[in-house]
Amino acid sequence: MVIVLKKEIPKYPKIKRDEKISVIIVSYNVVNLLEKCLKSLTYETKLLLDIWVVDNNSGDESVNMVKEKFEQVNLIENKENVGFACAVNKVLKLCDGDYIFFINPDAIIKKNSIEKLVDFLRSNPEAGAVAPKILYPDNSLQLSCRTFPNITTQFLESSYLFKLFPKSRFFGQYFMSWWDHNSLKEIDWASGSALMIKIETLDEVGFLDKEMFMYSEDTDWCYRCWKKGWKIYYLPEANVIHYDAQSAKNSEANRLIQVLESRYHFFRKHGYKNRMYIIKAIVLSGLLGRIIISFLAWLLTFSKERKIVKFENLKNFYQAFLWHF
Repeated sequence: MVIVLKKEIPKYPKIKRDEKISVIIVSYNVVNLLEKCLKSLTYETKLLLDIWVVDNNSGDESVNMVKEKFEQVNLIENKENVGFACAVNKVLKLCDGDYIFFINPDAIIKKNSIEKLVDFLRSNPEAGAVAPKILYPDNSLQLSCRTFPNITTQFLESSYLFKLFPKSRFFGQYFMSWWDHNSLKEIDWASGSALMIKIETLDEVGFLDKEMFMYSEDTDWCYRCWKKGWKIYYLPEANVIHYDAQSAKNSEANRLIQVLESRYHFFRKHGYKNRMYIIKAIVLSGLLGRIIISFLAWLLTFSKERKIVKFENLKNFYQAFLWHF
């Protein structure tokens, strides 16, 4: 699909006409948001876009919508939900872009943002990947950059200390909440909800880890990228609106378990195999604390509607706690 540019970006070298960007979207039961995401791609200009949608056996009209409204899109229909990493890897075996852009179906790309990401990668040979600034629908900042996980960051996350002291460089180190996210910065890793990589980097680093059904596959890939000597950057001039976790919103307990399962896999894979008992003890202590707090909040809430919400929170944390045993 060729789209025409209306405005030159003088900051970086001009994009070559024969450069192709393979856009990969893994979708599951978010038909309306997927349509908005695909429409937002049409605002990109002077780019040769090779768009792929992998549907993970959605129960809504996602597949029919893509077939009827976006004939130029390459569609892969999975017969079961194979997760994010496996779905992406299917496309990586087939696509031939010079750049690969991962974008979630519940995200909307701001105009010219893909072009800015491509320009940056072309201008910086040491850069293996670049991430845009991600915003919530109300235009507030979504913290999408992270430092690599370790025992300290796991404690700060599980104890919720990062939320109590978000502007502290120590307590806010994992989510980088101390930083305003308004400047170009080299980072450890960024969320795969919007991330562009060079094909040369992919060839050297490899595909996503298929053992991670969902979550932490971006952390793992960026860590392997860093070990190979490539750099990853955050580019605030490129913007994406992200609704966040829409595919998993009906199953918060399962989402928590998937997050933990993938995180544990990351730790075991990257040097923490003999210290997993410490990490799990930290996580279980954090979950137990949230169970107690959620129970007290439910007990002290008198509004029927709010009591239902508090009980759901309690149930989710309790299920995640029991999953460990």
